[in-house]
Amino acid sequence: MRRGRVVAAAGTVLGLGFAAAGLWLALRDPSPDRRVADCRNDHGVSSSAPTLSEESSDERENRRWADCTWPRPRGADEDGFWKVTVGWRQWGEAPATVNVYAFTTTCEDLAMRYNHAASGSRTTWRYDEVPNGQILWMGGFSGHRKPRLMARSLPFELEDWVTKQHPEADLTIVTDVNTTLTNVGCAPS
Repeated sequence: MRRGRVVAAAGTVLGLGFAAAGLWLALRDPSPDRRVADCRNDHGVSSSAPTLSEESSDERENRRWADCTWPRPRGADEDGFWKVTVGWRQWGEAPATVNVYAFTTTCEDLAMRYNHAASGSRTTWRYDEVPNGQILWMGGFSGHRKPRLMARSLPFELEDWVTKQHPEADLTIVTDVNTTLTNVGCAPS
């Protein structure tokens, strides 16, 4: 009988130990959802939808995407907060008009989505890891196949606009006029 009580007591102690360890781990390392919720609360972020800044005009506009992500993407704050500011303008004369996007961010790589509207249809292209520090042209359009991002220099007028209006730009992407940026954020690590 005594042996049974010892085994029961040992089982109880062991069970309490596991429960305490589980509670300690839960308090020590919050879940990814909890981390994201705390980060969003700390930074006043309700979603990653873009917001138009006050600096917008007919000729150019700035949009800001911000959110919290866990695990923390490369370049995001310690708590997972990141933001991407995108300056946009159209350049050129029809039919050679292009959209120019100047990205400013601490994210090392970006994930972005573009919509392409031509001939009444709409196609979405997703790029999962676009590294910073480049000037890229979207090219190789063929039907609805996803175009390539190719490194190329900018014409003087565009380079002048980027350096004057967005001197801190980390990445510049040029698309045709029918292709618009719909979402951007830090690429997951």
